[in-house]
Amino acid sequence: MLSKAMKVLNLVEAGSNKLVSYTEHPLEGGEDGGFKAVCFWIKGAQPKVIVSYFGKIYDPVKEPGNLRFVAGGYTSGIIGEEGIFLGRGTGWYPDTWESMARYRLEIITPAPYCAVAPGNFVGRRHEDGKTISCYDSGMTIDGLDVAGGRYAVSEKTVGDVTVRTYFNPEDAKLAPAYIDAAAAYIKRYSELLGPYPYNRFAVVSNFFPTGYGMPGYTLLGRNVIRRMHIQEYALGHEIVHDWWGNGVFVDWEKGNWCEGLTTYCANYYWLEDTLGEDDPKVIEYRRKCLQRFKVFVNPSNDYPPIRFRGKKVETDNEVGYTKLAMMFHQLRLRVGKKKFFASLREFYSRFRGKSACWDDIRACFEDVCGVELGDFFDMWLNRVGLPVVRLAEVRSEKDGDAWKVSCTLEQGEPVWDVMLELVVTTAGGEVSKFVRFNSPSAVFTIETENEPRLLSVDPRAHLLRDISDGEVRPCLNKTLWFGKLLVVYPTGTKHDDRYAAFVRRVTAARRAKAVPCKDFSWKDAAGFNVLFVGGMDEIGRFLSDADRFHLSPADLVKRKLIAEAGGELEGSNIAFLASMDLPDGGTTTVYSWFSDPPPPRLDRIVFFYGWQGYVAFKNGRKLLEGVLAAREAPLEHRFRLGRKKLSAADINLLDGLSPEEARALIARLASPEFEGRMTGSEGGRAAADLIAALLARNGFKPAGPDGSYFQEFEFPVYSIGKGSVKCGAVEGEGFSLGEMKGSWTDGTALPLVFGGDGSLSRPAVYAGDGIVCPQLGMNPYEGLKEAELRGKVFLISASTPAGVSPADRYRLRDSFSLYGRVKAAMERGAAAVVFLADRRAFLSSHYDLVTYANYRPPLVEKRYFGKPAE
Repeated sequence: MLSKAMKVLNLVEAGSNKLVSYTEHPLEGGEDGGFKAVCFWIKGAQPKVIVSYFGKIYDPVKEPGNLRFVAGGYTSGIIGEEGIFLGRGTGWYPDTWESMARYRLEIITPAPYCAVAPGNFVGRRHEDGKTISCYDSGMTIDGLDVAGGRYAVSEKTVGDVTVRTYFNPEDAKLAPAYIDAAAAYIKRYSELLGPYPYNRFAVVSNFFPTGYGMPGYTLLGRNVIRRMHIQEYALGHEIVHDWWGNGVFVDWEKGNWCEGLTTYCANYYWLEDTLGEDDPKVIEYRRKCLQRFKVFVNPSNDYPPIRFRGKKVETDNEVGYTKLAMMFHQLRLRVGKKKFFASLREFYSRFRGKSACWDDIRACFEDVCGVELGDFFDMWLNRVGLPVVRLAEVRSEKDGDAWKVSCTLEQGEPVWDVMLELVVTTAGGEVSKFVRFNSPSAVFTIETENEPRLLSVDPRAHLLRDISDGEVRPCLNKTLWFGKLLVVYPTGTKHDDRYAAFVRRVTAARRAKAVPCKDFSWKDAAGFNVLFVGGMDEIGRFLSDADRFHLSPADLVKRKLIAEAGGELEGSNIAFLASMDLPDGGTTTVYSWFSDPPPPRLDRIVFFYGWQGYVAFKNGRKLLEGVLAAREAPLEHRFRLGRKKLSAADINLLDGLSPEEARALIARLASPEFEGRMTGSEGGRAAADLIAALLARNGFKPAGPDGSYFQEFEFPVYSIGKGSVKCGAVEGEGFSLGEMKGSWTDGTALPLVFGGDGSLSRPAVYAGDGIVCPQLGMNPYEGLKEAELRGKVFLISASTPAGVSPADRYRLRDSFSLYGRVKAAMERGAAAVVFLADRRAFLSSHYDLVTYANYRPPLVEKRYFGKPAE
């Protein structure tokens, strides 16, 4: 076979130099439509023919049109100033169908271009303005993929392997990180799977988006390289392909096994191997597999993994990568870790330089493990869908000094043979065990020393199962792909072109309805997932609907920033992505910002955070991210601790409470009559009396120790008198503070929760921001003698110096927190500390440190970045 674009000059029999007659026939239809067959006949058991041909190859790159990288750009082949890409499917060299052969190439390019080809690197030389690159495949391989460009080449030899980078000259500074990461992957996987099959590995920059693995090198898009894709799922994945797919090759007629196995070994197992099996990132990887499959695969697009050949759309990714990777995880649980990797090493040893199929993998595992696995492979490879597991019944009983927990699990047809983890949580910790579940219904038991609190079935997601709709966590991908989509965007702003481009990007990737803000109402959103884009001043009014959001997406992000990054939002360039499930069904995702819009490049990058429940960015760079809980957890059971199950006669209050009565009761408890119900307050006691009266009226028997409905307990409540602060003028070098005064009563001064009782009158000293942080070289006390400080009142600014990032404030919070500053002042002899601050800014950042008077409700409803309650 040869590309139709190639013109054959002649065929010559090697050795005799005789011309060979041939005919050409076009191959029509299918993937071979751009090829022709060159047919000839020659005597001999292993005849050799020299084919002379030429042609022009230039197929412009086609953009994939995905919201994020799925399969990269596409071209059948290109040779141009931008670079060279000649894939095995280009037809640029004579080949036979599904051939396996050993190659030696000499590629001549005009300088400063050079070429990279599969296999072992032989050498490179420069002659007469040309670059001559030589490669030898080293063993039989299944095709030739050549890339080329104007490169700066860097290299480092580690053991028997030389690692090289072929980067654009301006990206050469990135080479050391890629080389070191590649060397680490090669070393570890050589130990795990067997010797690396080639004498070199190269990371090659491509002029269009790709993520390809070829024998001995990977071809990554230039923008991918610039984003430092040295992680296990990127660079590590392509390196492991030199064992699976480019070391042992795929028998394509019988299915593609290499992507699932590579994904398991690289994307997943590297995390487990380096972090530990119980690390949260490792568990989250498996959990995300369940989320991905549910969102992207449904009965209309699912197919048996045995039919998987390659990735073109998201469904292929989930069937051929995710499902097969988790199949290998189940296989490892079945046979054990030691035998699992011994079987992979045997498979590599038997089939290195050869094509292999699923039956070959099964045979190696059966030989090493000594078990029959035909049913296992048949189940995972030939079925559509996933196992459906139900928790039918749970019991617990005390058995002597221990507890016995039993649960009944059920599954529908067809029955799967799977490994599941059962976990019981007690006051003394977790007790877990793996069970084999291979029947329509089965009872399993676990014994614990302490009373069980929670039973969880497969909480760490060792099984890829069919989760319920309610188990899908809120995230951007759920909004985009799990149901009909409505995109809401502002108009009539200076950013209209940007919003229109964002909407076009979304609607080009999937069918969606786009609605301007001026035409949107929540009534129109019934039955839709909703994606909002725009600044909070443009879309915020839609997110303050209390019937839909118990907490708005913007407030969610603000709270996460306070808790996780120690950051303040006002006046900063913070953008965010946040998702929430709506009470009437559907999911909403908000891509917004609090002040100035983020850099336009973030409009593309946000789609790479499709599985996070929330992400915050500052100046276009990620500050923090996290996932949110799903609505349902059907495989969990919470036990009633130390209580008997109530009979129907005992719950008349609940059975007889109508929605109207419930709303009325809640409205009364939340009314000003009860003053916020603060613990220990008169309003709190009045609310308790009301609830006790309702219980009595409905026939509930008092269970308190004194025959009442109450159980007394101690709880510290801060009671504040009429305290005040007064300070005369303070003068010093470079600063001047006028006379100050404030009191608790009028709110001009507020005590902190870690302050003590008492009063004092002492000289004051101004201590700047009071932050002692050796890591950043900060110490306002440097140069001052202890005698100048001891026994005085330290006046400290509560602000944070400009130029300190939120990440540093969080990482070094022991120095930057108010308590840290007080501690530093106490170590230098402070008798008391007074923080100087703008009241609103102080409450926004440090609301949890302020002690409120018992005669005044706390500023709960306004404490998050709103105006303080007056």
